[in-house]
Amino acid sequence: VRRSSFVVMAPPADSEDDEIARLQAERKAAAALAASKAGYDTEIRDEEDPEDDEPVRKKAALSSFTAPKAIMDDLPRGEVEDDEQVVGAHFGGSKRIIDRESDYSKRRLNRTLSPTRHDAFAAPQGGNDAGAANDAGTSTYADRMKEAALDRERDNTMRQIAQKKREEAERAAADARRLAAAGGRR
Repeated sequence: VRRSSFVVMAPPADSEDDEIARLQAERKAAAALAASKAGYDTEIRDEEDPEDDEPVRKKAALSSFTAPKAIMDDLPRGEVEDDEQVVGAHFGGSKRIIDRESDYSKRRLNRTLSPTRHDAFAAPQGGNDAGAANDAGTSTYADRMKEAALDRERDNTMRQIAQKKREEAERAAADARRLAAAGGRR
C-alpha cells in the first residue's frame, strides 16, 4: 500500500532543537492527514469474496400447476382445439408469413437483381466510342433510371386498367340493379 502525504518543507534549521520541532510538526501534520482519511479503504480487494462461495438457492420450477377442485369444475369444458387450427383462424389460414403478405409486399420478390454496372473509367473496347456501356450485361446509371421510370409507368398503367375494370363492373352491377328495380315496378 502506497501512502502519500503532503510534506511542508521548511528552510534548513540552525540548531537541533529547531530541526526536532520541525520534524515533530511534520509528523503531526501527517497523522492529521491520515486521521482525516481513516474511513477510506487502503487495500484493493479480490472480486471474489469468500462469502459468495455459497450456492444461490432457487425454488424448483413446477412441471404443472394444480387448482382446487371447485375452480376446476367451474371451468368450461369443450373440445380441445389444435393449436394450428387456432393460429389458422386468427392469422388467415396459414402459418407462413409469405402466404399472408399483400400484393404490395410480394412485389419485392419480383424485383430483378442489379446487373453489373458500367465502369466509367474503363478503357473503350474494340474502338467503340461509347466504351463498355454497350457491352452485354452492363448498364449505366441513366439506363437504370430509364428502366425504373418504365417500370413505374407500367405499374401505374396496370393499376389504372384494374381500376377501370372495377369501375365498369360496379357500373354494370348498378345498372343491373336499376333494371331489376325498374322491372319489378311494372
